[in-house]
Order: sequence, then structure tokens, then C-alpha cells
Amino acid sequence: MAIASVLDPRCKLRTLHICFPQIFKCEEVAEKNMNKVQSSLELLYNEFVALSVAELSSNEEMTTTLY
Repeated sequence: MAIASVLDPRCKLRTLHICFPQIFKCEEVAEKNMNKVQSSLELLYNEFVALSVAELSSNEEMTTTLY
């Protein structure tokens, strides 16, 4: 649910900064979990970029082979 709320254009990371301290009472645990969510999203984004680059390069190779 945390990742979904971050992806919601109305909420972003603000939701985590409000909700996690209430859920995880200990500030250190809340901060640790916020960092986990953010790093998970960064990994997902990096994977998406890598796949996009690979697809673009394979499409370029296919286009050059056809001509």
C-alpha cells in the first residue's frame, strides 16, 4: 500500500511521512521503512529504464537490418 500511495499523484511521499510514524510508533523504525519504500521504488525505476533502453536498442538494430 505504501508504494501505491507514493505513485498516487495526490499523495506522493507525503503520505508516508504522515502515516508511518503513526503506524510504527518508533521514529527510527518509521524512517527505516520509509527508506525501504523509497529504495524499492528506485530499484523498480532503474529496472524499467534498463528494459526500455534494451528495447530501444533492439528496435534500432531491427530497423537497420531491414534497410
